Amino acid sequence: MSLSLIIPAFNERDGIEKCLYETYVALSEIVNDFEIIVIDDASRDGTYDLACRFKESGNYSKIQVFQNSENLGQGGSLKKGFDLAQKELLAHNSVDMPFHNRDWKALITQAKDADMVIVERVDRGNYGAYRKLISYTFVSMLNIIFSQKMTDYSFIQVFKKEIYHKCVQPRIRGTALFMPSLIVTALKRNLNVKRIKAEFQKRGCGAETGASLKNIILGIYELVILRFGVRF
Repeated sequence: MSLSLIIPAFNERDGIEKCLYETYVALSEIVNDFEIIVIDDASRDGTYDLACRFKESGNYSKIQVFQNSENLGQGGSLKKGFDLAQKELLAHNSVDMPFHNRDWKALITQAKDADMVIVERVDRGNYGAYRKLISYTFVSMLNIIFSQKMTDYSFIQVFKKEIYHKCVQPRIRGTALFMPSLIVTALKRNLNVKRIKAEFQKRGCGAETGASLKNIILGIYELVILRFGVRF
């Protein structure tokens, strides 16, 4: 099956070229038809220019690079990438590659006979105490509110393109709830969802922004929308 891999990037100049090279090599060995879509989220450190320069530096025709005119957050960048995607399967990873490239083959194989495959982290040993608390609270709230027993809503997922269009919630646009809203909708609609485990790779460069106060507040706001404003 063909694959569109979305990579959102915000101020990732130290890691973008390494990410694109290693990801391109890994996918070339396991998928004949793929595209890598980089969505630069209005970076201020030259990430976009570096990504474009890398694309032009060799035979990397399967890479596309786009730049947001304003910062949309990770959720907004992922949505833009998924809307641009042209392949059968949609997936995503971050520039710091928390999902190791060696695991793509197993994940894509699982996705062939599923609507969605959810990757759950084996552990969060690389997280600090604050990030662990935020992550645990977030997962627990989603499980309680939507009567689920998930251990991870925000790592890596791969799903069929038509499933994305069936599950995307137009009112959920922000960073925190975009991917969880897809997962909850798929589960509530009893789609064929698989769950697998994978190791979480520690960030090697760049800054983590997912647990910022702004994103936490936005997540709570969109959680209310998802609970009371969406029909499953």
